[in-house]
Amino acid sequence: MQKNSKTKKMKIGDSGEKYILNMINEKTDDVAINMNKIKNNYPVIDLVVLNKTSYKYYGISVKAKKTTKAWPRVSGIKNKNQYIIFVDYYLKKSPDIYILGYSAWITVLETILPERNKKDPGAKIVDGAIEWHNFKNKNGKFVKRYRGSLIRPEEIKRYKDNWNVLPGVSG
Repeated sequence: MQKNSKTKKMKIGDSGEKYILNMINEKTDDVAINMNKIKNNYPVIDLVVLNKTSYKYYGISVKAKKTTKAWPRVSGIKNKNQYIIFVDYYLKKSPDIYILGYSAWITVLETILPERNKKDPGAKIVDGAIEWHNFKNKNGKFVKRYRGSLIRPEEIKRYKDNWNVLPGVSG
């Protein structure tokens, strides 16, 4: 008997990527490619969207969740031609979608950073993510670097169904 190598988390991620890919294909004439189909667990970007006329492209990081109230350890995006899309299946028949460009993402990080620093002091925003250096983990073990932060739906609610932030998408 062959064991399925995909974890439940990976299957939820695949589902979110497929959903967003289909939505982009519905809303634009652009070509969307799932980078994880080319290389498993492609770093930072899950989808690349190419405009067939201008040949300009942008990347999308998709974060999907189904069994938790928040997205754990989100590292985010690093530059202005990248977008992050949160897909929330938690207790829903159809998912809630939150779409942020780079500047909106940085604004979210700047907004949540003070709260994250209350719990674990020393965090900074580095390359589009909240990052801690030299701290103790839950087990009291000294860790040199931790990157990414928990993101709650209420922290990004103003970006719900914000499709028009993506190039070539209206409504």
